[in-house]
Amino acid sequence: MTERCPTCGKDFGVGQWYQCPHEPYRGTAVPDDVPGGFWVENAWTEPRKFYSQSAYESALAADNKMLAPRWAQGSKHLSRWTGMDAQTLDNARVLVSRHSKASDTDEVRCETLSVGTRVLDQAVHVRGEAE
Repeated sequence: MTERCPTCGKDFGVGQWYQCPHEPYRGTAVPDDVPGGFWVENAWTEPRKFYSQSAYESALAADNKMLAPRWAQGSKHLSRWTGMDAQTLDNARVLVSRHSKASDTDEVRCETLSVGTRVLDQAVHVRGEAE
């Protein structure tokens, strides 16, 4: 079934935009299924495999679990400051206020990590085993 546009006089039909210009619809449907499935290992004591996002969310809801924190529920789009509270902002202020100075040595030391440069005076031989 086609109709004639009162504005431009062109014929348009199912699958075409009803306003000028009458181009075909280019939207896409996002499928819910996940080919091959996916494993969830951190929500239950045993890993579970799901073949769709909706099945995963239903299983979470059945066990009173959720994907998003409680403050984010009911809001599909969040501003980037929604999760900010006074403590988080204070922690950020402390981190930003720390000053660091570049050193002239090759060695960098942190509380939990030490990185340095070492020149080997002998050759290193690596052997791999075939499976």
